[in-house]
Amino acid sequence: MFKFGVIVLLLGYSPKAFATDCTTCKGTYETARDASGATAAAKCTALANYLTCLETSAKTDTGCPLATADAAAIETDYGDSTCSGETVFTATCKCQKEFWKTDQSANAAAICSAAKAYILCLKGETAVACDTSATPATLATGVETRMTGLGTTDCAIADTCQCQINTAKATIATGANKCTAYKTELSCLRTAQSTGCDGTTTKSAIATTSDTARAALSASDCPALTSTCQCEVDAAKGAAATSATYCIVLTTLKTCLSAITPTTEVGCASTTQAALLTDTNTKTTSAMCGSVADRVTFAMTSLVVSVLVNMFLYM
Repeated sequence: MFKFGVIVLLLGYSPKAFATDCTTCKGTYETARDASGATAAAKCTALANYLTCLETSAKTDTGCPLATADAAAIETDYGDSTCSGETVFTATCKCQKEFWKTDQSANAAAICSAAKAYILCLKGETAVACDTSATPATLATGVETRMTGLGTTDCAIADTCQCQINTAKATIATGANKCTAYKTELSCLRTAQSTGCDGTTTKSAIATTSDTARAALSASDCPALTSTCQCEVDAAKGAAATSATYCIVLTTLKTCLSAITPTTEVGCASTTQAALLTDTNTKTTSAMCGSVADRVTFAMTSLVVSVLVNMFLYM
């Protein structure tokens, strides 16, 4: 039982009881693809099965990650058999294809980069995976496991990226589910600072997109935001790339939350105003907001005094 648990932890998503390494997956696929009389549709089904098989593999398995040529062959075969029109290649299945066709043979950092792109592809999808049963949320959970398994040196996950990962792992089958996912992401982003998983999109841009999608939902699925949640949304949309802008976000959030009563009012993710205010105060202290300028002023004043004293002594 313990061994099975370890396997699941290492592999993440695993629709089979036991994992298959990349070399075996490739061999099974090529046999089905090259079978006499195999139609284009049959080849596409074989390719989808191949992608499903690869999902159960780990980085250290035989033939994993795929060699550069083997990864490139996935896209070539997909195009040659015109798989884009096949039912099995749902939007989610295409995300799987995009991940496995990416050359990850260089090092763990290459795997991490491909995994982050995979997460962003899965985020917001609702269709089933290539095996026609796994959900995007299930796949995303497996992708996160792959990422964390690489270690923080090769695959650091910054705060904003983690918010995106959490959203990709959320079930969004209904409008109400989507509302919860968007609001939870906005709450997560309220005090985030980094860019997203792609390394370029700012957290404020991600928050704006998420809030726009939330606002487009029907009122029955997504009721009006509480005042506390609105404070979080405004903070999530605030630029926080520098220490100065981050402190502005925290200070504004603190002011916004402090004006709200009762303190039991819940925010975007069911955390109360009181708890959010406490968290904001803690982060404000950790960021040394309000004291930085004082220290700079003190340092500059000390420098000026020192210069004047030296000038006086040598006059």
